[in-house]
Amino acid sequence: MRHGDPQGGRGRHVVLLALALATLAWAVPAWGAAKVVALVGKAEVYDAVQKQWKPAALGAELPEGAKLRTDSGSLVTLHSAKGQVEVRVTEKTTLSYGAEPGKEPRNVPPGKVPETYRMDQGTGWYRVKPGTPLDVATPVLVASVRGTEFGVAVTENGTSSVSVTGGTVEVTDALGNTQTLGTGMS
Repeated sequence: MRHGDPQGGRGRHVVLLALALATLAWAVPAWGAAKVVALVGKAEVYDAVQKQWKPAALGAELPEGAKLRTDSGSLVTLHSAKGQVEVRVTEKTTLSYGAEPGKEPRNVPPGKVPETYRMDQGTGWYRVKPGTPLDVATPVLVASVRGTEFGVAVTENGTSSVSVTGGTVEVTDALGNTQTLGTGMS
């Protein structure tokens, strides 16, 4: 037992354990990996380690930061690790999974980090369970939802559109202008 330490060194161990757990929590992605649950046609996933595109396969997992692209006539369905979000992307779509570094989510209740996708081109359809935060970024806007069903389309020149089939979506353009869209709006 050490003098001056009434817990016999246990206090220091508790602090070290807390620091180790905090470091581990920081390293674990907020949402885990998205999983390919349906694949028609050809799709590829970018391997950041080998810096090359590789064929996507049914059951493949996309960790945060991964990119997916689809070929002509292709369709891919993804499910989030927690099963809260379903994403369907059509042909000629480029989609990244996970938040962009330095981008802070907006209008999120405390403790609710949104699952994030970035669409650079193509069309995606998103089904989100109520209460689940989700952000979909394009080159010119961010669609933020908290439980709804909606579509996002991005043309080759970056023009983007959002169409809502159920619930509400908050759309913010690159200038910071925000508009809320309800069911049937685009």
